[in-house]
Amino acid sequence: MNLKPIIIGLTLALAIPATSFAAMHCGGGWIHVGDSAGKILKRCGKPHYKTTTKIGLSSHEEVWYYEFSGKLPHTVTIRDGKVIKIEVD
Repeated sequence: MNLKPIIIGLTLALAIPATSFAAMHCGGGWIHVGDSAGKILKRCGKPHYKTTTKIGLSSHEEVWYYEFSGKLPHTVTIRDGKVIKIEVD
């Protein structure tokens, strides 16, 4: 059995950041990295709470915290209106 293709595939899979695969499901559907803040509000509603940080002169980053019944809490990081990271807390 030739293990070289398997090893190469696993190496490539581990090299890609996990956040690029991140998604979150809420009552209105799926949210993915790259989606807009408006899409999150439409599908998931307002977050339970959020923080906002200014980055540089014109950028800002928001961290939205969601808690869903029967699911683990999720943290969604939004920079300049676009989702850049989704984490399960």
